[in-house]
Amino acid sequence: MGVEVPVSTTRPPSRDSSAREVVTNPANRRPANQPVPDVQPVQQQQESLQSINIVASYQKKTIKHTGKYTAEAKTYFTTSLTEVFGGNIGKINCKDCIREVNLNSPLYTQREIVCFIDGEISQDFDKFINYVTVSMRKKHVGGDISTPEVRVDRKNFNSEGNNFKLLYGWMPGDNDRKTWLNYEYKTVWNFFGGASVESDWTASVNPVIPLKAPVKRKTVNIIADPELAVKENIRSVTVRVYYKIAGGDEQFKQASLNIGKQVYNAPIDFILPKGQSEFEYEIDWLTKNNQVVKSGRLKTALDDIYVDSVPK
Repeated sequence: MGVEVPVSTTRPPSRDSSAREVVTNPANRRPANQPVPDVQPVQQQQESLQSINIVASYQKKTIKHTGKYTAEAKTYFTTSLTEVFGGNIGKINCKDCIREVNLNSPLYTQREIVCFIDGEISQDFDKFINYVTVSMRKKHVGGDISTPEVRVDRKNFNSEGNNFKLLYGWMPGDNDRKTWLNYEYKTVWNFFGGASVESDWTASVNPVIPLKAPVKRKTVNIIADPELAVKENIRSVTVRVYYKIAGGDEQFKQASLNIGKQVYNAPIDFILPKGQSEFEYEIDWLTKNNQVVKSGRLKTALDDIYVDSVPK
């Protein structure tokens, strides 16, 4: 829809030019003793300007929303309100009002002992260890003995998040709560190769048992100097490291260096009994004419083994 609106603009003459014209016109001059006749007002001149056309338009739109809306009231949140109350129970004057009872209920009488693998060996648990067993022995005053036990292997070590629990409860005669906290425990570690290390019974009152392995992890670096290896005509090198845990078969780990493919170093990870630093190793050199040179069993406690020199 369009609408045309004519507009006219008038501009009055300048007031300064009209006054100048009145003063300078000789017809308006009179002697001082003659009255000045009335002056007819000057009609304003109108100047017509070009008309301006204004066009306005609009468009009406109708918008509709359709769809399916679903509201559910199945989700809820819980909260806790704390209410404090108290009162005076008054005078107790009967024998049966206070009595000793066996509160052998999981809600009140169980003690929880948490076990976890020590961080020193936890990252390598699945590389060297089959399982570890933790046995507890709780001797109660009345003569009863509680013997809970937990086994940690590669499967439940990951699923339980390295958090294992032992429980024992109140038994008749456990009137002294400080004595009730005492217990004993021992561990059995089983390693690859069938070696088992069993500890003695250890007394404790702590609610946590850190399981420290009777072994330590060791890393040996196998290194070859590129220039020396080429001079010695070495094609590849294989190093075997031997270790043994008491009661088990001898185990070994090995690494190879391929000089032709520019592989000049490699690490070997293994375990040793705590307190032991020496280990045995053996080196096999393969020369460029396909001859194998063996070093035989050697001993060392160093962390680096250099293999760029072939024995003559």
